Amino acid sequence: SSLDPAKLEYLNKHHLFRVWSTPDGLRSLAERAHNEVKAAFPSSSHTSVEYIQEVILTLQGRIVNIHDIVSHGAFFFQDLDLESEKAKDMLKRVEPQDRLKILQAVIRVVESTSQDVWESTGFLQLLEEEQKKLSFPYKTFMTVLRHALCGQKDGPALGDVARLIGRDRTLQRLSQSSEHVGLQ
Repeated sequence: SSLDPAKLEYLNKHHLFRVWSTPDGLRSLAERAHNEVKAAFPSSSHTSVEYIQEVILTLQGRIVNIHDIVSHGAFFFQDLDLESEKAKDMLKRVEPQDRLKILQAVIRVVESTSQDVWESTGFLQLLEEEQKKLSFPYKTFMTVLRHALCGQKDGPALGDVARLIGRDRTLQRLSQSSEHVGLQ
């Protein structure tokens, strides 16, 4: 008898969940993925086993096997390609001047946030007031941020992404995306 692909995916996800639910299992998965991550992103300084563990926890239900860490989590390990078709497609409905307003406002908020506040307050909580002040629809606001931080439509919660990549890389990506708008 053969397994239904959907059932196999379910079993794989369930198995991974059971493995990463213990500290030793999580470390074992990260160690197994380490060489593949380093090979896929040889110039990245973000490929330690400890960092991969955090990526696994952030990606959680999105990975079916350890190879998915590279395909679903590339934005954790490398700079974004804002010229990719996926990235461009995200912003078809957002005017460049609106993107720029959102990005500049968010950059100001992140720049004025100390590392201590960054670590103790959720990214989206920091931006809640700014989003309301700008009066852009929530979906537009979040699409611009997802584009700047992930460069792709789907992915983990933005608060989790920002927490994992950290304040400096978040600010770098926001600035890069803002500069990119200016070049268009």
